[in-house]
Formats: sequence, C-alpha cells, structure tokens
Amino acid sequence: MDSYQSPRPHSVYIDWGVAFLAGSALGGSAFNIYMLIFGRLLLGVGIGFGNQSVPLYLSEMAPPKYRGTFIIGFQLCAAIGVLSTNLLNYGTQKIKGSWGWRISLAMAAAPASILTIGASDWWYRYSFSNHINDSSR
Repeated sequence: MDSYQSPRPHSVYIDWGVAFLAGSALGGSAFNIYMLIFGRLLLGVGIGFGNQSVPLYLSEMAPPKYRGTFIIGFQLCAAIGVLSTNLLNYGTQKIKGSWGWRISLAMAAAPASILTIGASDWWYRYSFSNHINDSSR
C-alpha cells in the first residue's frame, strides 16, 4: 500500500468545517447585524452539512454488524453537544455588556476546529507514510 486512498474527497468534509469555523468567527466578532446574520448562516451551513454527511460516512465505513451502533453514537454525541451549548448559553447570559452572546457564538470554534482537523487527512498521511517508508527498508 503505497499511499492512503480515501473513499470520499476530504475537501467535502473540510469545506463544512471551514464554514463552521468562519461562522463562529463572524458571530463572535460581529459589529453589525449583517455580520451576525451572515455568521449564523455559515454556522447553519456547517452544522447542516455535518449532520447530513457524518451519518452517511459512518454508515459507509462501519462494519455491517456495528452500523447502528455508530449512528446511535453520533446521535448521542450530537445530543451531548446540544446540552453543552445550552449550558454554555446559560452560563454566559448574565455577562455584562455584549460579551455574553459573543462568547457563546465564538465558542462554536472549539468543535469546529476538532471537526476540521479530524476531517483533514494530512496527519494520517504523514504518520502512516513515515511508517510505511520505514517498514519497507
């Protein structure tokens, strides 16, 4: 196996991660209503693509015996994310000035970063290409 061949182009997954990141950046730094609306639109696009493509990817890649478990695991993680977001919003609602909602929207960058880095396969290619080259000697 000379190189890692992905079944799907990773640019699809990176695109929605970047939209998610851009939406959180715009939402947290918005200085007018148009930036806020555009940031929320990008957040919606990122989350929408993620909720559509991740179960599809999991169902294609999981062994048939464990497909349902993987999909339910994704739904459980999504529900934990919604709970975490609500707790974050509850914690930031009393912050004085306009910082409460800014922190709340900007914190979407944490899961967006994890998803974007996880979707990119540069780390996979790098770690396994070094291992493959060393073992072939």
